[in-house]
Amino acid sequence: MKKFFNFLILCSVSALFLFSGCTEEQKQIRFLEKTLYLDFKGATVTRHEDSHGWFGDGETFIICAVPENFGAQLQPPAWKSTPLSDAIAFLLDSPGICEDKQTQEKLIPFDEIKNWFYFYENDGPHNFHFAALDSDKNIFYYYEYDA
Repeated sequence: MKKFFNFLILCSVSALFLFSGCTEEQKQIRFLEKTLYLDFKGATVTRHEDSHGWFGDGETFIICAVPENFGAQLQPPAWKSTPLSDAIAFLLDSPGICEDKQTQEKLIPFDEIKNWFYFYENDGPHNFHFAALDSDKNIFYYYEYDA
């Protein structure tokens, strides 16, 4: 009986590891696919930060290397090409928005990106989503602000 009990515990622990084998990168890819309704097949997460706390307030920032053909699925009117509207540029340039909390550097190098597409969605009075594709370097940026 003791052997059977030990076997049962071993099987349970093995199943737990086997079926919860979703990596952090896979979770971020699924999050982007669910949020933006895009196919991120072949994408690789290169940076991820999430400061959402107990009450849901915080920021999410994700950078992905994406395949060359990724931009083909970014269709107007939701996705726009540069330049940013003045209002969105002002918002993203505001102190504390879309910046590294330790260095205060902007997380998206707006000045360096020449050919890009972006998506902006206002999700309430103080919440928004912003995504951008640098089509020259095939780098995808996602930023979410929840206040």
